[in-house]
Amino acid sequence: MLKVVAGLNGKDSGEIIYERKYRFPYVPEKFPVITMTAGAYLKYMADMVHSLGDRIYMIYERRFLQYENIPQTTYVIWIPEDRSRTPLEEMKKAENGYYVYSDERTLSLDIDRLQKEGWHIGKGYEDGRHDDI
Repeated sequence: MLKVVAGLNGKDSGEIIYERKYRFPYVPEKFPVITMTAGAYLKYMADMVHSLGDRIYMIYERRFLQYENIPQTTYVIWIPEDRSRTPLEEMKKAENGYYVYSDERTLSLDIDRLQKEGWHIGKGYEDGRHDDI
């Protein structure tokens, strides 16, 4: 669907209405063979990201989040061990439970998702500190 909105693929039916003129830069998952050196490619990508600034979005948990090119605070979500459940891939084993890293953009989404999947949230704190959030 994003490729249709960006104009990379045609639509089967319907109409796309834009409130204002948008640019849709696209970075494919698989790249065609190019004759560019790795350094030139990285410089090109850095220039593109810098020029777009606050207009870059990422998809996380089926939601658009605006990409911000600023350092993000890292948070730790501690989850008590529940032997009746299989830990999720992002859960790291800790004493008497698990922890999950998150950042300020996705913290509430991560907590909501874990709770919807039946996990009890023990506490959360800013990485490097142990004050509850």
